[in-house]
Amino acid sequence: MTHPGKIDVSILSRDPDIKGSVQDLYKLTDNGRNYILCRTSDSGSVFDVGTIFSVPRSDVLRTAIRHFIYTRLQNPQTWRELSEDDIRACYGDEKVLDDLINGELWGDLKQSGVATHHVGMVDAETGEVFPQAPPDPLSSLVLIEEFPIYHPKRFELWGRFGWDYHEYFGREKKVLGLENVFRLGNPGGSSLQMRYNSALEQGGPEQARELLQSMGIDHDIKPWCDLSNMIYDCTSKYEPQDRHLSWQETIHISGVPGELFKRVARTLIFCTIYVRKFFRELGFKLWDIKWEVAVDRDRVVVVDTIDPDSIRITGSTDYEGMRCFVHFNKQSVRDYYKIAHGDWYNALNDAKSRVETDSGGRSFMEIYRQGVKDGEYPDIPEYDQDFGRIQSRKYAVMVEPLVNNQPPAGISEKVGEIMRDEIDFYKSMGKLEQYLEKNSAGGQDGE
Repeated sequence: MTHPGKIDVSILSRDPDIKGSVQDLYKLTDNGRNYILCRTSDSGSVFDVGTIFSVPRSDVLRTAIRHFIYTRLQNPQTWRELSEDDIRACYGDEKVLDDLINGELWGDLKQSGVATHHVGMVDAETGEVFPQAPPDPLSSLVLIEEFPIYHPKRFELWGRFGWDYHEYFGREKKVLGLENVFRLGNPGGSSLQMRYNSALEQGGPEQARELLQSMGIDHDIKPWCDLSNMIYDCTSKYEPQDRHLSWQETIHISGVPGELFKRVARTLIFCTIYVRKFFRELGFKLWDIKWEVAVDRDRVVVVDTIDPDSIRITGSTDYEGMRCFVHFNKQSVRDYYKIAHGDWYNALNDAKSRVETDSGGRSFMEIYRQGVKDGEYPDIPEYDQDFGRIQSRKYAVMVEPLVNNQPPAGISEKVGEIMRDEIDFYKSMGKLEQYLEKNSAGGQDGE
């Protein structure tokens, strides 16, 4: 498939076709094919409330990581260099291992790579598209192939609300309405731990074990534990809140035949196995990752952004005799708001809890904004810029060996310094105990 080698970047002077919380999207057509020019911002969103913080230079740095991951997923050589040990590091179940190692998909990937919507990084000055090695200087722009999105329609019957996926189901080319989450472990701050704790409190050990078994986990969990088998967990994509789905509802909302769904799942499993290897070679540990995928009849295409904001990776360091995990991803910002602005975080959760019983069918953000207006909830808090600069250094240190072709081990000293600086930041706030409770191996955080 031939893609444009150069585009007119003057389209950036107009308003974007879609202004997202972390990137602006500009639609364009070339030789009858639809594309999107994506401009990443240095802003970010947490807790589904929209853009509320920024990280200096994260626009370019996150885009660079996205570009490196996508180009490697597309490259058949990546899959030839993947080892059985890489696969076994994610699964202990011999039946699953046999399916992945001896099934036909791995062989297909060794010949053709993974199909993705990523065309390349775009030079911000000239508009030249770089499908492999990135331009110098790096850019916050990437060109992607566009796939149609069909949002479900909300309807109401006698005060009860639901989602109509009828139009979406009838389309053969579409982005699937799923957030596909793959978990290799249970880091602090995970929704998995929160759901486990809730089941434990409401129904005791038996109900908690049933929850884990429904997700394919055959052992008890605690914060910062590895899982014996990587698990596949889905939420809804195009509803106002991410809603956890049962296995059957996951298959139903995928909107594709069973055999195609199996190929989708296996493709994303292999992508996760590789991304784990990608970050391990840089000195980081991957805990979980979420993917989006499109189909074009029976063609499976990985789409959306893949960067540290859509995954959980950590470094680790010893602090006062305990092992402390430091997030090199957006979870660090989530922790910041929970620790530094806990009253605001609690207000958001209260607004979310009212959605199902709200007589007006309002979204949680509508409930929250009204609560702020009424003086019931605190307003969105200001973001500490010193903390933001620490996050910027995290992205920069990950990109450094990728761009400069340096041995990843060369960044270990800088990584250690960044981790110490983040711990000292919380110490200076008088919040060290709360931070360590969430991020040390001895902590019991399940938020």
